[in-house]
Amino acid sequence: MREMIPHHRGAVRMSENALRFPLCPELVPLLDAIIVSQKEGIRKMQCLMKRAGSSAISFITENIRPLFEDYE
Repeated sequence: MREMIPHHRGAVRMSENALRFPLCPELVPLLDAIIVSQKEGIRKMQCLMKRAGSSAISFITENIRPLFEDYE
């Protein structure tokens, strides 16, 4: 999860940056939705990390992260 938070923050930054420029009007609601959903995801992950503590983070790092290594 620790690595997902910067990933989600990047999506927020890219979407906010894209909204600074004239865009196809159909993209604006999509970018707004990305910003809202990614910020909510960040908030939830931060809460989970606080509640779970380091033992849960270790479990995720050791057991779940390897499942996604092919996608890096």
